[in-house]
Amino acid sequence: MEDLFSTQLDVNHQNITYHVIFDKERYTFIPQGAKTAVEPFSFVREQDEWHVTELLDPTLKAQAIEALDRYLFRQH
Repeated sequence: MEDLFSTQLDVNHQNITYHVIFDKERYTFIPQGAKTAVEPFSFVREQDEWHVTELLDPTLKAQAIEALDRYLFRQH
C-alpha cells in the first residue's frame, strides 16, 4: 500500500477530504472525518482510461479523475 495524496471533493454540497492510496493496482479514495455516511471508492487505470470499481455519482467521478490526473501528471 502506497500513500499518495489528500484532496477535497464536493459530495452533496459538502467538502469531503479524501486520502488516496495505491494498493493492488487500485487508486482508492478513503473519506476522512466525514460527518455523513460517505463510502470509499476505487479506480483502476486500463489502456489510458479510468474505470471506477463502484457505482459513483458522475460529478464525484469527474472530480476524482481530475484529482488523479493532476497528481499523476505532476509526478512525471
